[in-house]
Amino acid sequence: MSGYSEPVQNNPAPSPSYSPSPSYSPSPSYSPSPVNRTPLMEIIQNLEKTQAARQAFEQKYGKILFQNQAGVWVLWANGDGAGTKCIASFLSPNAISMSLLGPNQYFPGAMLFQGSTLPPASQAKEIRTVLAFKEGSPATVRAVQVPTPNSSAILIPTNMMDSMQRTTDATEVSLQLDGKEVFRTDLAGLMTARDAMLDCMKASR
Repeated sequence: MSGYSEPVQNNPAPSPSYSPSPSYSPSPSYSPSPVNRTPLMEIIQNLEKTQAARQAFEQKYGKILFQNQAGVWVLWANGDGAGTKCIASFLSPNAISMSLLGPNQYFPGAMLFQGSTLPPASQAKEIRTVLAFKEGSPATVRAVQVPTPNSSAILIPTNMMDSMQRTTDATEVSLQLDGKEVFRTDLAGLMTARDAMLDCMKASR
């Protein structure tokens, strides 16, 4: 698939961080990260109780970048030293997540949205969705909806390096499909995640 060089409509680019990808070819074996599993959410809710719980989480999953009552930012993959394999996710206790996927051999990056509020999908398909950050203007963009065990996930290709460089603080993000809101989550700590992603995506560290 290709043709992700421009938003579908001439809407103002949303704040803070959408930069359309010039091309998109999904991995043949692509499967969304299972970050919305209930056991993981239960672990996250208990992170503040003990330092041992936090350390155990980081050893098993990844570095905790930011945490408050709304959720937690986790750096799942810290790159390969060549600017690829960088992934950070915001996870909320209600099993909704937004992930920032850095560049790899298939595409220059993407935003991945997961949660039970997303409509089910039987197979991967191209869609149009309205992406909106609370502090910016909404934009209709091309995306890919892929099936997951309990609902679906929406992948929005973007040049992640450019997106992170242009990111300003945002407190909330939402998605609409066919005029109906299907996703909304807090983004507290976004700037901390941005800094971690930019550092990870550097060609040499």
